[in-house]
Amino acid sequence: MRRLFRYVPGQHRPRTVRNGAILVAIVAFVLVSGFGRGVPLWPDRRDEVTARFARADSLRAGAPVRVSGVDVGEVSGVELGPGGRGAIVRMRIDRGQDLDLRSDARAHLYWRTLLGRNMYVELEPGDAADALHDEIPTRRTSAQVEVDQLLQVFDPGGRRALRVATREFERGFRRPADVRRAIDEAAPAAATAAPGLAALRGRDNGDLTRLVRDAARVTGTLAREDDDLAGLVEQGARTFATTAARAADLRRLIAVAPGAQDRAQRTLRRVRGTLDLLDPLVEELRPGARRLDATVAALRPALDDARPLLRAARPTLQELRPAIAALRGASAVGRPLIAALEPTVDRSLRELVPWLARRDDETKLANGWAIGPWFSGASAVASRFDANGYLLRMQPGLSARSLDALPCRLVLADPAGGSVGCDGLKRTLGALLGVPPAAREARR
Repeated sequence: MRRLFRYVPGQHRPRTVRNGAILVAIVAFVLVSGFGRGVPLWPDRRDEVTARFARADSLRAGAPVRVSGVDVGEVSGVELGPGGRGAIVRMRIDRGQDLDLRSDARAHLYWRTLLGRNMYVELEPGDAADALHDEIPTRRTSAQVEVDQLLQVFDPGGRRALRVATREFERGFRRPADVRRAIDEAAPAAATAAPGLAALRGRDNGDLTRLVRDAARVTGTLAREDDDLAGLVEQGARTFATTAARAADLRRLIAVAPGAQDRAQRTLRRVRGTLDLLDPLVEELRPGARRLDATVAALRPALDDARPLLRAARPTLQELRPAIAALRGASAVGRPLIAALEPTVDRSLRELVPWLARRDDETKLANGWAIGPWFSGASAVASRFDANGYLLRMQPGLSARSLDALPCRLVLADPAGGSVGCDGLKRTLGALLGVPPAAREARR
């Protein structure tokens, strides 16, 4: 190897093309490494993270990326978002930092100097259960407001509005007595609003911060969606115009509201007592309600089959509306009649029905059963008629009791001729009817 590189006078041949190519390659390597911030063909030991910002003013490639003030990478590029909305910031994170970004990670743009302009990206890794697999969305990014943006409100319109506000403020406080009276009147309202203002702080640490952050996101979303914001303002103007047109109704509502609120509170107190009574009942009904699951599941096919029937019955129900309307008029007439019949119905239920169910001591039949044969006999009596009208044929039955109905003396011929006793006739008829002599003597 030493022989190859030894310089021998008279045998050395200069290779200018080779040496020039090597020099150009070295210079290109240095330039690419310097401007590309990496060694070509060398594995980049950094992870790529993407975040979407509503705006990324003054942020340039090469700006540091920090976590809790410690540099963990740098910004690799800043691009315009789709449709010209927002900015896409790409960052390279050094793997040696062992940064674990979760799905709720956040990104913020902060100043590097007091006067702004030089920006850096501050990352919050997050604490969600799953890792970050996609970009950080706009709702979890924010940008610090620069001084020029803050002073934009003092354009000609803003300065004019500020002068008007100052003038009106001076006019409003021109009468100290009215101001003191307004403050005195506001004291009760302030006492009422105090609990609400205390509630704005939240129950846990950071609730107010999250509220402000969420409000900032909502405001940022409205600022990005110009058309939606214009529609919201237009609809809000219509709402306020309608409210102003109904000012008299609103005043009456406000005047009536305190009394209605008092009644509602009393009603709610009574309902609360009812609910206290219903809670044990609900606990007792819960096992039965659980058992109804199978019943409901079994009824579901029947209900499904009943739907076509209900659809088919709908025309019929519509046709019944006139009949129901007519029944409504008939009910107005029939109600007094039913009221007049109530005493008769009550007496029938109290006296007649029990009498019909009572059994006769001699026939051993219920009175209701005996009424039927009586009407049958009455129908047979009045069944014959001729051209002159109905003929009533009364045919009494002959029985052992018929003998008792006979008189003591029986007139057989002319009354002047006298009458004969009927004892012999009774004995004869009793023998024909099969009445024993002892019974005949007892009847006699």
